[in-house]
Amino acid sequence: MSPYLFVIAMEVLSKILAKCIEDSPSFKFHWRCDKIKLSHLYFADDLIMLCHGSLSSARVVKAALDKFSLLSGLNANHAKSNIFTSGVSLNINQQLINLFGYTSLGKTYFLVEPRPLLCWSLATHCPGIECDSKGAKICWYEVCLPKKEGGLGSKDLSSWNKALMIRHIWILRYGTNNLWSSWIKACHLKDSNLWEAKAQCTCSWNWRKLLHLRPLVRSLIQHFIGNGSSTSLWFDKWHTDGPLLSKWSSRVVYDSGLPIRATVSSIVHGDSWSWATAMSIDLFKIRSRMPSYNPNSNVDDRVR
Repeated sequence: MSPYLFVIAMEVLSKILAKCIEDSPSFKFHWRCDKIKLSHLYFADDLIMLCHGSLSSARVVKAALDKFSLLSGLNANHAKSNIFTSGVSLNINQQLINLFGYTSLGKTYFLVEPRPLLCWSLATHCPGIECDSKGAKICWYEVCLPKKEGGLGSKDLSSWNKALMIRHIWILRYGTNNLWSSWIKACHLKDSNLWEAKAQCTCSWNWRKLLHLRPLVRSLIQHFIGNGSSTSLWFDKWHTDGPLLSKWSSRVVYDSGLPIRATVSSIVHGDSWSWATAMSIDLFKIRSRMPSYNPNSNVDDRVR
């Protein structure tokens, strides 16, 4: 099947599955998928269908597949299809096999110990890496410099990885909503601001690393206020003092009479700043150090 036809077929399946879920009150979404109503994923020519590990939910998925097969003439290839379960009893596993007609359950493989990712030939010729080779020490910073600056032009993977992770932070805060960012906001951020979110003890290693990069990203971002509707009053960097709650205590929030989730638009009136009467010295200082330019209610905020 061509990629174009596959996308059309998956759109039809998505509509059928959504309708079956809507008409079935017994259906339960997969763990952490209910908030964004995530029931399936497809990429290239692969399809993953997700649901709670119960027969009632699995029957809804099976009904959707049967209806799609009846309309399109396309059937799941049992030889290439598997069921993956976790925390489900052997009895339920067997019933799922009987329901879908698959011969066995799929297996999830985990690496018990780290595997060497560096080619041995490279390690042999690059002393300084943790291996048995001996030789002069290498200054990797200079090796990774561009050739025109005296280096070998090798990629500094640490810096590249950091740049790519920072890109994810940018997408979460300023990018358009996609499936990944919607899931992160629903499951990790919830009602909190990205800049104030805390790393929970149960969060993944990747999410924890992203949160650790926030101070670096925050120092590089500057908001320029237009109407103020997309900029956080207390957490974003738009004021001359930087993020207000990074310099001032949370007492100023109470003194201002504005909510913690307020945007800068709450202190913009037309084309001028409009704070309430200062109720504390800290709030008076904030008002006296406002940006030198005036807002513009007809223009969106800019970030750079």
